[in-house]
Amino acid sequence: AGVDFTPKKITQAFNWTFFIAGAFVWCLVTISFVVKVWRRFDFVLKEWRHPVRVYFFFMPHLSLTMLNISSPKTLDEVLRPIRTACFSVCFASQICLCLVVYARWMFSPQAADIGHASPPYLLSTVGWPLLCVLSQTLQLGRRWHMNVPALLFGPGAVFYALAFISIMQTMHDHRHTQGAPSLFLIIAPPSVMCVALANFAGGPFYAVPTAIFGFCLIMCLLLVRLGPKLLERPDTLGVYWAYTFPIAALAGTSVRFADTEGTGPAKSISWTLIGLANVTLLTVIFRMSTHLIVVAAGKGFWTDPLLPGSPRLMARAATGGKDKNDSARPIMITGLARPKSRKTVSDPSGYHCSGAPRRSARKLRVTRAPGDTEDASTAAPSDQGAARGPA
Repeated sequence: AGVDFTPKKITQAFNWTFFIAGAFVWCLVTISFVVKVWRRFDFVLKEWRHPVRVYFFFMPHLSLTMLNISSPKTLDEVLRPIRTACFSVCFASQICLCLVVYARWMFSPQAADIGHASPPYLLSTVGWPLLCVLSQTLQLGRRWHMNVPALLFGPGAVFYALAFISIMQTMHDHRHTQGAPSLFLIIAPPSVMCVALANFAGGPFYAVPTAIFGFCLIMCLLLVRLGPKLLERPDTLGVYWAYTFPIAALAGTSVRFADTEGTGPAKSISWTLIGLANVTLLTVIFRMSTHLIVVAAGKGFWTDPLLPGSPRLMARAATGGKDKNDSARPIMITGLARPKSRKTVSDPSGYHCSGAPRRSARKLRVTRAPGDTEDASTAAPSDQGAARGPA
């Protein structure tokens, strides 16, 4: 909102549309996560202990913070108490989670220290500048009688610098991350910091935020040059959505930059980044939708490193779901299911392998390929016949 070089009504319409859509999606995802905690707490506990997956616990309060920042200006006074309460919840969540992960940065026996940093580590740093911008929007420095935005900006700047340097130094050991969605998180924290610094100066983009914005532009060009992996099969559910947030944050920063400069070249940069953000969003929606259709049709599968359906599932995922002992039909992970008969072999991970034909995939369970006997040794003696092939 408040973009000078676009019609006001169009800007407000887009603001309302994306705010309502974002609120709906946030509520849906939050409810799904609560159900996941209730039904599969063992899996959530595995994620919490994982050196990388723990950073995805930041997403609920990060999304809520961004939702409050993007609320329409016409609702500022009406939603101010609610937005302040949301800020308090997100701030408490950010502190609690950061105390855990930053302790792992210093001392961790599970390769979760800062020396093994990977791009998802940046999810713990982007919350600080986001909360800083939200506190500036809510004028908490004046209302709470202390410089809340500055207190929030400091941890974000320092911990981002530590994580960024460590990621760049160890990038040669993580060549598989080239073009990965998580790698685009590099541009998210500094893009938000630009807006926070501009707010400290009263709104306009002066030298410091403009300099950081220039760094973000170069990093964006570099990441695009490395080539996004949108055409490859997604490794886990929702992984491609990491492409959208950083580019959208950079596009929002470019709008503030163009507002200050007011020149044709600055507006061209802003419109280019806005177009890139929208194209990225539509491409991710299309790519994820097509893969969901393939999985629903029984011709594709999801994988998860924490919940393999069989000991060779991840290896088969890398080869299109086949090996020399398999038929043409791949293994499919289409959901979690409880064992209901003796013909289902329970796997300790929580998935259940069955030798039923392909049509059984509609019951949302892992469907084993015919002739697969690798997991027979893990089954109970009375169940080994069911693990060897189709019933």
